[in-house]
Amino acid sequence: MDTIEDKITRYKKGYVNGEVRSNEYEARIKQEKRLNMKLDLADTMFNEIPFTFTKSQKEHVKELIRLFPNFKELHSQASNEEVILSLIYYVKSLEMKRFATHQDLINKYVTPKKQDKFTDIAEIIFWKITLYYISNSYIRPRQPEHIDHNILYKG
Repeated sequence: MDTIEDKITRYKKGYVNGEVRSNEYEARIKQEKRLNMKLDLADTMFNEIPFTFTKSQKEHVKELIRLFPNFKELHSQASNEEVILSLIYYVKSLEMKRFATHQDLINKYVTPKKQDKFTDIAEIIFWKITLYYISNSYIRPRQPEHIDHNILYKG
């Protein structure tokens, strides 16, 4: 038989005897549903944009969506569609053979009324993705043997 303390701790954790699912389990299910909705939205947007996408480009966009499941980290005021469109343009511009810039892509496929707003949103998202990769990459300083750093620092 459980003591009152055991029952209280289980209740605080969000699980009560007789419940089928705990609160944590329900929250995880909701998170997975939201993520799957964003992935489905990305698939729909791939079909609407007049670019041709390779399988690796589509997978790269989906990995970015999985990497940033909370789109508010990327831009606090952008809608899901704007964030996903920015991710698509980010991946497409990374892998383009020509030297087209992000602005060329935006000018070509976003309506003129929304270009200024979308340009700002996309630029912020591009920078946040780049900063994430820079902050999580391991850079090891290399010490050349033929340079005396003490002389350089005194200088």
